[in-house]
Amino acid sequence: MLESKSNELSRSQIIELIADIHHRITVIHPFPDGNGRTSRGFMIKMLIRYGMPPFYIDVERKEEYYNALEIADKENDFNALYEYIFKALIRAHVELETRPKTI
Repeated sequence: MLESKSNELSRSQIIELIADIHHRITVIHPFPDGNGRTSRGFMIKMLIRYGMPPFYIDVERKEEYYNALEIADKENDFNALYEYIFKALIRAHVELETRPKTI
């Protein structure tokens, strides 16, 4: 759905769909090891594909990320995960825009 309708969707809808896909990958746990890293890497790749900045989940906010995934798992409520990702994207954008430009 994302690929075929991306021109019709807002950026926030695209981000939410990417978050949904990310969550589904974490739930199915397709690999014997590295599921979290792989699913986050895939999420970042999709965000970049649709013009969003890459971001990383820093140690200080990792528990918030895990809690958001758990709420999505247990309550089928994705709002905390969406909020986490939107905030991470804003932080990444600010970092990219405010760092010194080098030539």
